[in-house]
Amino acid sequence: MTTDSDRGSIDLGIEQLEVDWLILADHAEVIGGKLYMNGGGWNRVATKGSFPVTKSFSVALAIRVPWTLTNRPHKFEITVQNDDATETLASIGGQIETGRPVGIPPGSSQISQMAANWNVQFRDPGDYVCFVKLNDIERRRVPFAVIAMPANQGG
Repeated sequence: MTTDSDRGSIDLGIEQLEVDWLILADHAEVIGGKLYMNGGGWNRVATKGSFPVTKSFSVALAIRVPWTLTNRPHKFEITVQNDDATETLASIGGQIETGRPVGIPPGSSQISQMAANWNVQFRDPGDYVCFVKLNDIERRRVPFAVIAMPANQGG
């Protein structure tokens, strides 16, 4: 099995769902098929004070659905864990079903976007990961760090 890390897909010789992006942000939401995001694209969050600490953040996800996989349900799961996968801090899952709008050219892929907004409690500073599974197969992961800052510094 060959992994194409640039596109977030796995080549099984057949068309697959792909992850176009998985982005960490201060806030994100999808309205009318468009992604609205503030403070997106970070991989490190600094926090003052003692742990545990609760941080609010969002995860924005775009799934590319090939023509042949439209009009049927697909499972998704977005998870935040510590880097050694011993603790799950947040997780959401469900199904998407992307249709074929009237008038699109045959063979066109569709994009399904979503955003998850969480308040996550981090017990300790350290390394964490956010990943997405599509139809029970991990397709993309984004590592990030939670860093403790002295109370007298900005951040």
